[in-house]
Amino acid sequence: MSGYRHILTAGLYWLGVVMALTCIALMVLGHRISGAALETGRFPLTWWSAAAAVISFLAAELCHSTATGKTRTEAAGHPRPGSAAD
Repeated sequence: MSGYRHILTAGLYWLGVVMALTCIALMVLGHRISGAALETGRFPLTWWSAAAAVISFLAAELCHSTATGKTRTEAAGHPRPGSAAD
């Protein structure tokens, strides 16, 4: 994996972690009086952070899978026919 892809994958993963923790914190705050102001509107802030977490985790997985460049059979340990491993 190249350095750029590795940094991008790690960054998207940690963005997902932070957004998931933000979602949990907003849910906890939403049950208190002080957090009621955060959940106004038609699409709550908790849902936005949860959606951002899911999208960033999926993007990190997509970057990781495209960066390796291996097919499923190669990842399973079966080399392509005619490869240098013969």
